Amino acid sequence: MTSKERAAWRAKANGLEAIFQIGKEGISHNLIAQLDDALDVRELIKVRVHLESAPQPPKALAQALGEALGANVIQVIGGMIVLQRPIDEEKVRAKKAARAGDKKVKKKKVHIKGMRQRQREKEEKIPTPSMTDPSIMADKMRIGIYGGAFNPIHNGHLHLLDTLYRAEAPFGGLDKLLIVPTANPPHKSGADLIAPVHRIAMIRLAVESLPCADKIEISTIELESREKSYTYTTLVKLKKIYPNGEFVLFIGSDQLFDFQKWYRYQDILKLARVRAITRQACERRAVTDFLAQNKDLAGISVLVAQPVVVSSTQIRQRVAQGECIADLVPAAVADYIMEKGLYRG
Repeated sequence: MTSKERAAWRAKANGLEAIFQIGKEGISHNLIAQLDDALDVRELIKVRVHLESAPQPPKALAQALGEALGANVIQVIGGMIVLQRPIDEEKVRAKKAARAGDKKVKKKKVHIKGMRQRQREKEEKIPTPSMTDPSIMADKMRIGIYGGAFNPIHNGHLHLLDTLYRAEAPFGGLDKLLIVPTANPPHKSGADLIAPVHRIAMIRLAVESLPCADKIEISTIELESREKSYTYTTLVKLKKIYPNGEFVLFIGSDQLFDFQKWYRYQDILKLARVRAITRQACERRAVTDFLAQNKDLAGISVLVAQPVVVSSTQIRQRVAQGECIADLVPAAVADYIMEKGLYRG
């Protein structure tokens, strides 16, 4: 399979929901049978791995599934596996013929279908279907939260994500790093934002190369809200999903200076440990002085990150002018923008 074909399958998988899950039992014969049936009909499926209980990492599970099913592993990101296998009409007909003469197997098939339907109904009730089921979470989970428009995601974002993950190691590390694309931020009009499906697809393509890719998940919690996206309300929703989660909220130093204007900012400090990201020594001094003068922000700590000077606005302008963006975004993201005709004005 070529990289272009793989990218096309990744794009098609964006709108799919995971209809199978792998937990502490790992890969069973029953799961393989169900996945095999699903690939006969759907060709492209998603499998969710519960990172806290699965016996192996997602990449190892994906490789095992691919070999057992004769399927292509299109993508492994966070706890999500995407599998693709061409539909073999002859094989499907042979299966149907065999099951038509075996009532027991036929009954079992109906039972499996019922399980899938119940799973879909269960997922529809979860406020953020891209999230992991909290019922299987460990007692404590340290979760980093990094929000933004990602319009589009670029090399600067990737460098920062890697820095954020590494910076938390001395404090016990992060069990999960949530990327939260904004939908309707209160401080911006949102008029220039492209459709969420494209931003999510580009984020998935971009983070694949990061060493911490298996810890990264994309949260659609703000994209699913029709109202303004306030950080406080997002944290409240996340707390319901991760009742035992310990949140670390990363914000830019520019956001820090307006933090006291944020909706219920004092409650945000109760819900999460806030870290302000500074990119230069002089900027750090200004941030430190600001925090010293504002005692109500005493819980906020400073994180210094070496800058990679790239802006999404710069990328959009270059694309609109027909200029190259290969030095600003990962190759897969550049290809996606070109293929979908994004930001051309």
